[in-house]
Amino acid sequence: MSSCDSSKLLHDYAYYIEKIDKHTVPKTNLKIRDMINCGECKEDFCDFNLYSHQIQVINKLEQGKNVILTASTGSGKTEAWFLYVIRKIQGGNSNYRALVLYPTKALTNNQADRLYRYMNCLGLEVNRVGQIYSGKLVRYDGDTSRKKAVSSSLHKANIILTNPQMLFFNIRTIPKPNLIVIDELDFYDSGSATALVELLRERYPNSQFAIIGGTLSNPQDFPKDFEFITGDSNRPEHRYYIVIGKENEVRDLYQKYESKLSQPPYYVSNYEDFKKRIYEIYYQSILNNDLDLKNGIYDIITHQESFIEDILKLYKQCKGEITIGFFSSIDYCERYSRVLGVPAHHSKIRKSMREKIEDELRNGNLNMVFTVKTLMQGIDIGQVKRIIHVNIPLLVRDFLQREGRKGRRENIDFTESIIIPLFFDARIKNFNTLKAWISIKPESLIYNPDNLYVKLVKAIMKVKEEPDLSKLSKLEQDLLSIAGFIKDNQLNLRRINNFAFYNFESPRNTVIYIDNEKPIEIDKVSLKEMIEYYQIGSIDIANKGIVTEIRRTPLNELRKTQYHYQIIEKPYSEAINDTECIREGVDNYRIIVEKWRDKEPSLYPDFELDVELGKIRSKVKVNVYFTGEGFVKYNELPEKVIWYIESRKRIPIKKNEKIKEHVYLSDVVELKCKTYPTTKGYTGFTYAYAYEIAPLDGIDIGMIFLLTALRLKYGVRLDLITFNITGNLLKVWETSPTGLLEKMREGNLILNNEKLDFQTFSEYLRNVKVDEKFETLFYTLYPVRGVDFEKARKVALYLAEKLFKIARIRSKVVQTSLDNNVIVYDSLLIGDKQYTALTYYYLGREEVVLVSDSFRDASSKLLEIISSKIDDVEDIKILTTSPIPDKVLKLINVKLRDLRKEYKEKEGIDISPSDFSDEITKKELELDNLLHERKISENEYIHKVKELFKLRAEIIQGIARYLDEKK
Repeated sequence: MSSCDSSKLLHDYAYYIEKIDKHTVPKTNLKIRDMINCGECKEDFCDFNLYSHQIQVINKLEQGKNVILTASTGSGKTEAWFLYVIRKIQGGNSNYRALVLYPTKALTNNQADRLYRYMNCLGLEVNRVGQIYSGKLVRYDGDTSRKKAVSSSLHKANIILTNPQMLFFNIRTIPKPNLIVIDELDFYDSGSATALVELLRERYPNSQFAIIGGTLSNPQDFPKDFEFITGDSNRPEHRYYIVIGKENEVRDLYQKYESKLSQPPYYVSNYEDFKKRIYEIYYQSILNNDLDLKNGIYDIITHQESFIEDILKLYKQCKGEITIGFFSSIDYCERYSRVLGVPAHHSKIRKSMREKIEDELRNGNLNMVFTVKTLMQGIDIGQVKRIIHVNIPLLVRDFLQREGRKGRRENIDFTESIIIPLFFDARIKNFNTLKAWISIKPESLIYNPDNLYVKLVKAIMKVKEEPDLSKLSKLEQDLLSIAGFIKDNQLNLRRINNFAFYNFESPRNTVIYIDNEKPIEIDKVSLKEMIEYYQIGSIDIANKGIVTEIRRTPLNELRKTQYHYQIIEKPYSEAINDTECIREGVDNYRIIVEKWRDKEPSLYPDFELDVELGKIRSKVKVNVYFTGEGFVKYNELPEKVIWYIESRKRIPIKKNEKIKEHVYLSDVVELKCKTYPTTKGYTGFTYAYAYEIAPLDGIDIGMIFLLTALRLKYGVRLDLITFNITGNLLKVWETSPTGLLEKMREGNLILNNEKLDFQTFSEYLRNVKVDEKFETLFYTLYPVRGVDFEKARKVALYLAEKLFKIARIRSKVVQTSLDNNVIVYDSLLIGDKQYTALTYYYLGREEVVLVSDSFRDASSKLLEIISSKIDDVEDIKILTTSPIPDKVLKLINVKLRDLRKEYKEKEGIDISPSDFSDEITKKELELDNLLHERKISENEYIHKVKELFKLRAEIIQGIARYLDEKK
């Protein structure tokens, strides 16, 4: 197939290109007609030669095995299980039945059309009226299940196509299958994928399973009765184009500065070298304060809408092939769709219209489509030759899914990816950085049958079929109560029947961009998205604006207790002038840069420039509130917006008057803007834990170092685990429930074929190399450079001790009453207030005295207790796990035992009292929740603080006795 070639189409544009050679996978000599009786079928598919992985799947299934097939796009994954089903039917088992689950209706419909053509050609009784399939092939979902032709065909169908949501609503109506196929399992998060497989295995214990995926990186972690098969497919030569700007403008700029560019520090060898390195040359020009060159490049590579329109327009002429343009938001997609007359395919387009677009693409009546996400997963729309990325997505996974849409036909001579950057992006400063980014191994699917979310799903399905509380186990009843499905010992059947497999939240909050008093609606976002990304002070790089205001309005006149929000964005300059808290943030940014000028005089504050360069990034710090630990119900709320600031150039760091190294400097500005909502935020269920941490500097970079190491060694998604630091309390939770945090505490999980325990992981933390891959992942979570990675490594090792609960595993510390001659000195930061307590035993009970921050108050209270409350003054001891100010120690003359130091020397672990008591953690979480809710009096709150310190003192006494026994 010969067609458009971007090297010719883009002759008026400057770009750099990288070619990837054609990839050939030899096929076997066996054709499909050698495996099944094609009879008079004239379809081309009967003469396709099979890949070896297809034959392996058929053979394993015929041996009665369960299989997992992971193979690339266009490798015939569907045909593998389909041929097995046809062989069963043609072998005499005319009632053989396969239940096939697809993640979306769109993918179901796409596959139904394909299977209908195959089965019809093979002479099987199949009927189709529009999107209604009946007879031996049934499409059974929310759009078709009520049709008589469908319901009457269920028990005679050989293949039933459905989705998990339909399964949850109507599992009782589906007849028992011989084979269950779960396609695109990697579409789901880990908890949902495990729940789906486990539910079906429990309900149909005698059925065979075939699990299909394109990016399953750890199938060996699935149940041991699955056979793992990998496959590949032929791929044509591929060409990456990264578009820089207009050819004449880029060449004119090069010629203007050719002499300068050939010399240090640029060392540009020729025009082609200039194009390939234009982004790094831009950064170098800033470091050199070469404003003319910097401004020239900036004008070229900051693309206006008309520039993008002109490039997209070129590909409308490419007939006989398909070009898919991917955009970052529905607003951008619609904007270019309307201007260029190219159909848009996204979640806000009516389903019937999306299906019409898909049909026209397959039939060759349409050659170009714009989308956001709806065409990323699995849908085969024919001769896709080219993907255009109008800016690349944040996640590698999303990029690979976009790329997987092209080259699915063997007659395509080559494929193309056109990347049009919207702003500066370090991932595409040259092709090597892009290649390093996309070469990182896909994330693992954490298959954990012990996950309580999986057990909750099973319990929901159980009561759907038989709503009787007495038939449920105690665990199932507890889980349903946590989830709100049981109240006052009664099942809430309405909520149970409405339970959705997909945790989808309707995007009903509007983002409005106001420029020169002209409001434009640019997007709609969910409450969770608003909480995490759209708070006052959040910087929207794509729209070149800052959120300046959030307005809350009733959903409608009839539902005044329910609200939606209008999120107002304005251009940078207007936002700075209009909003006081943002203006204060910019003032603090200027103070930081002015301080840096002491070390590098060429630096100067320029807020808008630093935002454009990605030197200022915003992040919403969120917090979750929950009771207890483990599988919990949580309330997620925004806490504050933080700006991360990085110097524009590396600064020389001196040691002993000599320059040791050049590093980027970084700092943060915490905005004092109001956040929304304030009380009731996004609620859900997940695994969450809390840990008491020492007042160390760099907890955030230590956690990110730890998460990056988990991603590299075990394939754990970077966004699976998140955290919040409030006072001495580190809260860690999973963004979707997998039970990974629980398994880390137990230390018995095999993930990515590696044991995930403290010994294995801590050894990896000590030795992992901070290379380009590590830094790429790390800076996905931490937005500015200049990090001291060795410091981050040390903190990560400390945090690993906490997450794996090593202190409790190694030591049998028990809560115990205080000795008569003991005073426990304890200090804790609760919220933003430091509390110090003295606990002692007097008149048959333990007393707690809170002291102020003043060392004189602490000293006088200690002396008072020693002189009047302790019987055995001669042998008095002060026990502590908190640092005591030197000034206090000088004023008292008693024996001090620093138990944290003693334990560290004895066991090699840094401890806190909560490491040995879940009750302490529970009380610390309760105080954290009360601080947020502000529903009790100050006296009641202080009483609870004292209760906490009393319990902590008893654990501290237990630590002392444990250490005494070890002597």
